[in-house]
Amino acid sequence: IYHGSTGALTIAGTVTDGVSNVQISGNTATGNGGGIYVAEGTTTSISTATIVGNKATTGNGGGIALKGDTGKFNNSNKEKKATLTINQQTDISGNEANNGYGGGIYAYCAVVTGNNATIGKSGSGNKAITGAGICLDSVNNNNTWITELDLTACSIEYNIASIHGGGISDNAQRTGDNRWGYRSKTRLTNTNIIGNKAEGGNGGGLSIIAGQLTVTEGEIKNNTASENGGGAYVTTDQISGNAQQKIEKRHNAEFSGTSFTNNTAKMGGGLFTHHICLRDGVEIVENELLTGSDPSNGAGVYVNSS
Repeated sequence: IYHGSTGALTIAGTVTDGVSNVQISGNTATGNGGGIYVAEGTTTSISTATIVGNKATTGNGGGIALKGDTGKFNNSNKEKKATLTINQQTDISGNEANNGYGGGIYAYCAVVTGNNATIGKSGSGNKAITGAGICLDSVNNNNTWITELDLTACSIEYNIASIHGGGISDNAQRTGDNRWGYRSKTRLTNTNIIGNKAEGGNGGGLSIIAGQLTVTEGEIKNNTASENGGGAYVTTDQISGNAQQKIEKRHNAEFSGTSFTNNTAKMGGGLFTHHICLRDGVEIVENELLTGSDPSNGAGVYVNSS
């Protein structure tokens, strides 16, 4: 599928068969989903696919956009989710949402599961304002986890965000937007976050503001942020609520068996966080601060407990 004018493929329905052994490239959408758009209530899969060089010119999701229901969605109405499984060496690279979110994948009120997938690679990273590789977005509905991401043995590499979250972002840091309180749940297992950039903000590799994050094994390496958290930026200090609620919500991340190596930022070269979230087997190696940064800003880890 090549060179479509409004995006290549829309998938809609209660349950649909998956897409496999296809190349989707060079397509453009003026809205969401330059390559593929997955509508609310749809469950589908992608296997052994190449999704490259697609664009969402004014919307979100250069490669893929998923958009679940935003009005009726809650735990008792799960059929309104948009659900996607990505398997078997699928390549999602070189896609753009330069005026939106999620260069590779944009997931709104959705569930994305991936195994052995590539989201960006050297010389062909995805690009967006926030969440260049993957952007998770949702509404706060009775404190439930609405958008979910579960990746195993995947690579998130060389994606470039003009503001926050080069690799993955939960989109709580929208510029000019006060809608703090979004919810996401991210689990990464044996997944590498390498060479991503947040050129104008926080979280070169990962930027998680209002979600739960669990990282087990894998490398977070050679990522850069112009502000805080070169490897990962994990904080919920802008969540509304009383002081006790803020304290509870800050404990939203855990890393185990993970290595932070050669990441760079102004503060927290490897990791910027509001709580100690490092568990067994974590390595913090040769991370750096940007030139001119205060030496006390934590080249490896900066914990801001205020």
